[in-house]
Amino acid sequence: MLQSFKDYFPPTVGGVEGHIHQIVNNMQGVEFTVLTSSRGRRTVRQNLDGVEVIRVAEYLRPASTPIMPSWRRHLKRVQVDLMHAHMPNPFGEICVLTTDTPPLVASYHADIVGRPRLAKAFAPLQQQFFKRAHTIVVGSTRLADSAPVLAPHRTKVEVVPYGIDTLRWDTRPGQADEIRHRHPGPLVLFLGRHVHYKGLDILVEAMTEVDATCLIVGDGPKRRLTQDLVDSMGLGKKVLLPGRVPDSERSAYYHAADVFVLPSTNRAESYGISMLEAMACATPAISTEVGTATSWINQHRVTGLVVDPGNPAELAKAMRELLAEASLRADLGAAAAERVKTDFSQRGMLELLRQVYMDAVA
Repeated sequence: MLQSFKDYFPPTVGGVEGHIHQIVNNMQGVEFTVLTSSRGRRTVRQNLDGVEVIRVAEYLRPASTPIMPSWRRHLKRVQVDLMHAHMPNPFGEICVLTTDTPPLVASYHADIVGRPRLAKAFAPLQQQFFKRAHTIVVGSTRLADSAPVLAPHRTKVEVVPYGIDTLRWDTRPGQADEIRHRHPGPLVLFLGRHVHYKGLDILVEAMTEVDATCLIVGDGPKRRLTQDLVDSMGLGKKVLLPGRVPDSERSAYYHAADVFVLPSTNRAESYGISMLEAMACATPAISTEVGTATSWINQHRVTGLVVDPGNPAELAKAMRELLAEASLRADLGAAAAERVKTDFSQRGMLELLRQVYMDAVA
């Protein structure tokens, strides 16, 4: 079976990249090949833990869209029974439309936001791609019902919530206490990529009204801008950017935090895997209502708090409320962990995906 997307973990850190890695390394009885970009001028073939990974030479990446002239050739050479294409990957999807491929499953992960010209130009091809697909997989009913591009194809949409290995997050690592020792007092955490839709500028501004330490963990193209904003506002002692941490340390940061914040500003944030991980550690979350799955995962006053996007004052108020009430944090955190175990397990996700694959092949 072929899994395709513009990037893959390792080395690229991201929700879709990690999701594909999760599938190919945990679904038993299926032989996987991954087709992705090399982020360089050379095509590289690897075997990673029994998974063949073909990293196709990339020559340009305008608007985060890799241009890979030999993608179509590699697509034709791969001998598989089924292809699972992860979107958006415009160049790769064009290649699929001009190639005789095996049965196709398409995962629609998020809307194209902030690039209206690209979205408009790509829309007709995107609709043809949906027509070509046997099944369109989405992570939540919220996205399935609210994405206009999916409306003509609603009968072939299957909801498969993204899941995580809940056992990984159950136990509090000793390193969590070390993090608390380095950062005494209430601790607010963001962990994720530093990209335009994460709303990190909103979080920084909100911290002017919150008596706590905020760790903005991760890396990405907006990290330098976020650090500059912190410095310009004189918040260097209470808002810290430690950079990317090893995957093995993520649990320690979630357990160390009093509150996890996902301050995203638009529909490019379709899910929030890092929020799921924090909730699995019984850490209550504050997220924003952007019309996607974030406020379906984190339910207002059940597992955390939900606020309007782009509103620093409202975000600050929510942080102050949770930080001031330990019993409320404990109740919301316990409910969050239970919700993840019940509705967002890796095992459940893989079982649903396996059925989608079997139906497409049949």
